[in-house]
Amino acid sequence: MKLVECYIALGQADKARDTLDRVRVEKQRYAAEAREKLKGLREADEKEERKPEDMKEGDRRERRQLAMRAGVNPHAFAYLEGRVATAEGDHETALAAYERAAEVQLTNRPSLFQAQGDSLLTMRRWAQAEARFNAILEIDPINASAQMGLARCHVGRGRYGEARKAVLASIGLIYQNPQAHLLLAKIAVRMGNKDEAHAALDRAVSQNPVFPEAHLMRARLHRQTGDLEQAKDARRLARASRKRIRDARAGLERPGDRDVELDVLLQKAATVGNLGKVLGQPPLTSDEVVIVSGLPRSGTSMMMQLLEAGGLPALTDGERAADSDNPKGYYEFEKAKSRGDHREWLADAGGHVVKMVAQLLPNLPPDRKYRMIFMERPLGEVIDSQDAMLERLDRQRGGRRSSLARTYVAQIEQVKRVLAGHDERLAVLSINYHRALANPKSVAAEVSAFLGGKLDVEAAAQAIDPSLRRQGARGANTGANAA
Repeated sequence: MKLVECYIALGQADKARDTLDRVRVEKQRYAAEAREKLKGLREADEKEERKPEDMKEGDRRERRQLAMRAGVNPHAFAYLEGRVATAEGDHETALAAYERAAEVQLTNRPSLFQAQGDSLLTMRRWAQAEARFNAILEIDPINASAQMGLARCHVGRGRYGEARKAVLASIGLIYQNPQAHLLLAKIAVRMGNKDEAHAALDRAVSQNPVFPEAHLMRARLHRQTGDLEQAKDARRLARASRKRIRDARAGLERPGDRDVELDVLLQKAATVGNLGKVLGQPPLTSDEVVIVSGLPRSGTSMMMQLLEAGGLPALTDGERAADSDNPKGYYEFEKAKSRGDHREWLADAGGHVVKMVAQLLPNLPPDRKYRMIFMERPLGEVIDSQDAMLERLDRQRGGRRSSLARTYVAQIEQVKRVLAGHDERLAVLSINYHRALANPKSVAAEVSAFLGGKLDVEAAAQAIDPSLRRQGARGANTGANAA
């Protein structure tokens, strides 16, 4: 019976129905077995003229338990039938079942009246629903759910002052109730009190961050006041919340936190965007340096392969050997990884392409001209790819997902601010990792145009590994050439 309620809570009405049918069959079988056993014991007691007062306590308890097991409570089954019918959306059938459950014990009547009231609310039968919720309060004057039901009835009838009073009474009884705070926000909007609505929504999402309806209402309110950026953020949180709920109902592994803001963050691509002149670039000069950059595991090695295959010489030292994570090599240049002021290597870098991790870009000397290709990839995939590589190398993973993601965002924002101040010596073309996998020829042509027509586009496009393309199409590649 608990399993029936669990399936209802998960929105899995078909499983709730199957389980209820099983409960009904099993209960009939158990009851028949208990009646048969109890009959045998009573016959033995009569034969031996054994009276209850002559029995041991264990024997008396066994007979009491069998007597309870031998009966079938039709009211309990009628109530469960109503609950399952409600989950199936058949409220007329549900109400009929609840009527058959009317003789439940007094202690169970608030639950029955609540179920009736909720179905009547769905059917917009406000007065009848209100009567059910008031019946609960006659039995239990401090019932928070009944006050919520009354508030919804008042909203349905346009009585917003009474609705506000009822929902505040419910919140006063149980403060930790996101649905109640959302309802208060809706009432506040109807009464023209936007400040109270915002405050109520803030409480709702702080109590339950995985709350799509509250996030969507925040988006609407922000849009009405012209705050389009906050409205966009709220819609992203709503989408992330819906995904978590879908995944939970599908039985997928749940995250270890309620941080949907992190979910949104991990879906974003770490990028500095396009800077400086991107279109109509002249051919590379002998003193210009081409930089390929991005976060680790964002596809920088793949872009280096594309550029080299297209005819642009790569500045590498080969100190880091190819491996299973990057079978075609890492294209690293140790001197470019220095954080100090040693930049003499740049004198020989003109007309070449060199890979440089994003965090080191602010150290580039201001006395040279650069064209930079920045690889974009969603943060979640970057971190997953790093973790997979560390696991293959039998090394410890680098910290918690949330702290690492926020660190990367802060670092990229710092890089973006620094680079934006040097657009006279710098042009940046950002390339999406998955677009490069899906459309290598288009990306190769775009990169070639950015470099002044420098590349052999056909040869460059062929450098993208088709097997990597298949992994990338699933949006979860952690394999080779992602560096």
